Amino acid sequence: MSKSFFDVPYEEQVIFLQKQCEPKNDIQRSYLQYCCQMYFVRKKLFLLLNMASILLGPFLVFFYYLKGLTLKSKEKIDAVADFKRMPEILPKELAEEYDVDYEVAMQGGMLTFNDIEYIVGNFIKYWYAPYFVVKSVIKLSIYSYTIYTYSPRSIIVHSESAFTSSAMTDYCHYRNVKHIDVLHGEKVFYIRDSYFHFDECYVWNEYYVSLFKQMRAEPSQFRVSVPSSMKINSILYENPNLFANYKYFLQGCVEAELVQIKESMRFVLAEGKTIKYRPHPMYSDMKMVERIFGKESIEYPKEVSILASISNMDVAVSSYSTVLNQAIHAGKAILLDDVTFKTQYDKLKNLKYILAIQKYPVLSEKLN
Repeated sequence: MSKSFFDVPYEEQVIFLQKQCEPKNDIQRSYLQYCCQMYFVRKKLFLLLNMASILLGPFLVFFYYLKGLTLKSKEKIDAVADFKRMPEILPKELAEEYDVDYEVAMQGGMLTFNDIEYIVGNFIKYWYAPYFVVKSVIKLSIYSYTIYTYSPRSIIVHSESAFTSSAMTDYCHYRNVKHIDVLHGEKVFYIRDSYFHFDECYVWNEYYVSLFKQMRAEPSQFRVSVPSSMKINSILYENPNLFANYKYFLQGCVEAELVQIKESMRFVLAEGKTIKYRPHPMYSDMKMVERIFGKESIEYPKEVSILASISNMDVAVSSYSTVLNQAIHAGKAILLDDVTFKTQYDKLKNLKYILAIQKYPVLSEKLN
């Protein structure tokens, strides 16, 4: 397994980042971001990824080239967005400038002879990093397919954490297409997100501009814009059947953490108020969550959208979640759980987590 940002202290990440050179172009930006990401990968996994890349690389190039011989272009689309399930993260500036299609992006792969020439000219020099080269070729084949098939003016993604992102900006320029990124999740100082470059990168406020610049992202790309996912009109989603005074937004917790959370939140019932626990749609063990909290206390993500959930509560509680930032923008109160996740909370402050360093209320104060 790889290490997370909780496993590598801020100071250690800074030292590693400072040792890297200043990039000369976008391909090198991608390579330097790759180096930063591999710093978090265990040695055995690193070797496995590179061995697999050596074996698969030539086959993939041949496979995608053959696919390119049979494909035909389709209708022209103004801009394609690589977030089909999250149209609400698109900034209004982009919605006004482009007719955005969320259905067609990144659905296939192909390589042309010109693509292979581009790969040889830009990536062969990194032969000693086969995983970097092969991952870049795979991503390039997807971009090539999208551009050839739909001829977009822009490709809009949420890929600042992908080490291929800057290289794809260079490739998009080669194909006369703009490459745009939109922030969709919370960020801390984590050099996985270092060095990236898009034509435009939309973030929620100036704090994230400063944070990314500290991680040596290209400085001129940033635009500040709050998307509809962060500006929730709660009136549109009001529903008394969904209301709870407190809602705890769970992450991928182990059993002991869930038990501690339930114990910490007993004060809500003692005050005569209501609480709901919302599992993470991807990382929560549903059977464990149901056993510890009881089905009647659970708000199921498949039944209640996140916008409706936030709109029908007074206080959002969690340790580290984009939902907390959404709740603040919606005019709700928040509590950071520094009881079950005391060590994590201290590390988040060190890693420049915006809500921790801005000293929002914490659960320990409430209990005391």
